[in-house]
Amino acid sequence: FGSSDSVPRVPHPRSPPTARRAQEPTMTFTPELRYVGGYVDVECTDSDQDRHPAPARAPKLLTAGRAAILTLAAVASGAACFRAARPLRPGTHLAARPDAVDLAGFQQASALTPAKLPGNLTLLKPLENLHDGNPCDINEEVFGGLCYKSCAALTAGAAPIRSSSWTCCEAHPCTPLNQRGKVGARIMCTGFDISADGSCPHKPGACLVDEELFMGVCYKKCVDLTHQAFPHRTGAGTCCKTHGLGCLNPLNLLTRKELGVGGGAGDHDASTPGVPHPPLKSLTESDSGAAAAGGGGGDERA
Repeated sequence: FGSSDSVPRVPHPRSPPTARRAQEPTMTFTPELRYVGGYVDVECTDSDQDRHPAPARAPKLLTAGRAAILTLAAVASGAACFRAARPLRPGTHLAARPDAVDLAGFQQASALTPAKLPGNLTLLKPLENLHDGNPCDINEEVFGGLCYKSCAALTAGAAPIRSSSWTCCEAHPCTPLNQRGKVGARIMCTGFDISADGSCPHKPGACLVDEELFMGVCYKKCVDLTHQAFPHRTGAGTCCKTHGLGCLNPLNLLTRKELGVGGGAGDHDASTPGVPHPPLKSLTESDSGAAAAGGGGGDERA
């Protein structure tokens, strides 16, 4: 064999130099506010995804270091947005909230935007039809002088006629053959014997958007007053961190006079009480609508 010097050296093949890699788009999260049922909902969106589309020849693999950095940045940004999505603190007032606007008649809330709302509208009043002859909440019906969750809602339209506190029937005449539920078969305030929010039936009217009904009286919600720490009301001035038998434990209770308030405190509107109050008929029906209704639909459903 000849020496190694006699063998020509063949250069190792190398790929042609490529253009410098395009810089990967950074991940930034832009909070977007949405008003949903009394809370400010912060939606975090990747704003760079729309403004900076991915390059046509993006690299298939990232180095371990770069992947770790991007992952940590995404987690940190997501955590910041998660912390931002929380209920409003007491005393915070929104410029407008389309789902809680007091209108003369029923309108679609989606058609309203904060820019279109007059400045004199009260934000704490629920969206109701004030001229439909129904003195109860829009999801309730009056029977025997009390407001119950409508049979149409309870049975998905299958038995829309309320025949008693515990029963609904499919059509007139109501008979045991076309009736759903059982008279007196359960304890009070269960089954069909409930209001729209699942509590006991109540006198005609409604509470404010940020209130809850307890023993026939409207109070500001415990979940908002205690920042979700004691979300269940068990008394006029007491909130509980759990529910049921767990509220027998004094360690689960918070009792303060500041908890016995109405939802309208501080809004400078006499029509939204800042003290506990019965359901307000003015929130569900105007005087002209009540007169046209002739005083009730309870007997018609019996």
